[in-house]
This record gives sequence, C-alpha cells and structure tokens, in this order.
Amino acid sequence: MSTAPPPRSSPPPAATAQPPPAMGSPPPTNSSSSPAPSSSSNATSPPPPPSNPPPPKVPSPPPRSSIGGSEDLARSALASARRGGYNAMVEIVFAAVGAAALLVLLVAACLCCSRKTAPRRKKKKHPYPDTSGSINSRSDTTAQPKPSSMSSFAAAPYDAAPISNGGFSYEQLAAATGNFSPENLLGEGGFGYVHKGFLAGGKAVAVKQLKSGSGQGEREFQAEVDIISRVHHRHLVSLVGYCIAGARRMLVYEFVPNKTLEFHLHGEGLPVMPWPTRLRIALGAAKGLAYLHEDCHPRIIHRDIKSANILLDNNFEAMVNH
Repeated sequence: MSTAPPPRSSPPPAATAQPPPAMGSPPPTNSSSSPAPSSSSNATSPPPPPSNPPPPKVPSPPPRSSIGGSEDLARSALASARRGGYNAMVEIVFAAVGAAALLVLLVAACLCCSRKTAPRRKKKKHPYPDTSGSINSRSDTTAQPKPSSMSSFAAAPYDAAPISNGGFSYEQLAAATGNFSPENLLGEGGFGYVHKGFLAGGKAVAVKQLKSGSGQGEREFQAEVDIISRVHHRHLVSLVGYCIAGARRMLVYEFVPNKTLEFHLHGEGLPVMPWPTRLRIALGAAKGLAYLHEDCHPRIIHRDIKSANILLDNNFEAMVNH
C-alpha cells in the first residue's frame, strides 16, 4: 500500500514564491513582510534590526531658544530706538523752549530800549526841535522875553539898508520880525531865541537874540562879530549883521529855507533820505568845518556840531550854523 502525497496546501509557502510588488503598489506592511522570529533563533542569533526603516533626515527647524533670542534682541533694539527717539524729542523740546525764552528776552530788551529813547523821539516830533545853537529850528516854546527899551546901536532908518559896519537898530529888527512875534519864532536854544524876519528889501533873515547875563561887554561882542563876519564859505551860514541895544545882543544870519538835517532824518511822515543825498550833505558839512578849523584866520572851533545845527537849502546842500 503506497502512501499518498501530502496535500499541496500543507507545506508553508516559500518567501521567494511571492511575486515582487508592483512599482505603483504601496509597500507591504511590516506585519506581512517580515515573519516573526522563532524562539530558537532568539537564543542563538543577535536581535534583528528594527523592522521599520529609519525615516529620511529632514532639516530640523532652529531651536526655540535661538528664535526667542532673536525676538528678544529685536525687542531690545526697538525699545532702545524708542528710547533714543524719546531722548531726541526731549532735546528738541528743550531747544525750542530755550529759543523761545531767548526771543522773549530780546523782545523785552528792545522794548526797554525803546521806552528809554521815547522821550527823545517825542521832542523830535515837531518840525523844528529845540536846539542850543540852531538858527532855523523851531520848538513849542511860546514864552519869550518882551523888549523893554528901544535904544539902538545904529541910527539908520528902517527903510534903509544896514549900515556899513553891519549894525541894525532894534527898531529895524523888531519891525522885520513882527515885534518878535511868536508866529515868527523859529526856535529856542541855550543861547537865546531865534525869529524869522524880512528886511526892507525882502531878504529873509534869522534874528538870534542872545540871552542876557553873559557879562559880555560891547567891545568884546563887537570883536566876536568882526571875526564871524569875515567867515564866508558856501557851506557855512553867513552873518548878515548884528544889534546892540542896551543889555541885548542880537545876531542876524541869512535864512536857510529847507530846515535842518535833523528834521529830514527824524521828522514823521517824511520819505527816507536817499544815501547819495546823505553823502552830499556829509561832505558839505565836512568842508564847512574844515574851513572853520583850518583855513579861517583866526581859527574857529565849532564845539556844537550836530544834525540840528546843519541847515539845508532847497538843493539839500549843507550849511553849518556857527
């Protein structure tokens, strides 16, 4: 009796009998691909390698510690920038406050200076300021000494020309000035009063009454008049004559019509004087003073040069009052 062959299904399937997996099929699972190790193999052989293949190495992200450090660094930089901006803003504010304070101080100083000079400007408000030596200058002063005697140094009648030595009678000058009327008052200075007058021939003159009390005698006064009468220069006011009436002393000058340099420089509502005109006036005044100080014999020292004593004709030529 023969033995029957074992059934086909009894032997274990060989591992090599399985066909290779297709390229597009998914990889076999771990449980089916590797058989479980036997107990005998565990005792004699080393442990098998792990069934799962190691995953591919992927570049790991930077550690959180480095990211946190960068964030902290950025935050500190931002905070420092904010602090720097705040400091810059504080510096700008302090600079602005300091500039404003300096501006306020400058304005206050200017106001103080203007207040100090205000009284002087008020005096210059009138066309003819009060001066000590100016002939054709006018002030608001209305008080003046009244004539008491009618004695005269020269006995020539009024309708005649001045006598040869330049003397006028008191009556002549009183008639020429309207009896020294306040309407003809040109100015009051430290030396006396100045009135505008017209001589018999229509010549305009400025009559200057010297204040009494100088103690100057007739002979000394005539000596001074003799010196002044010899001064002739186109930039000097000419002396026309004089009068001695008792204790009174009067000098008669030519009348200069265009007022004083002070009036044209500081008068209200007047146009600004051009610089060429100013230069011409300065040169003319300098020529007149140079003649007095250098070319006149004997030399005459002015001692009171100022804009109120520089008169101007209609062409703005300077004429120094001496």
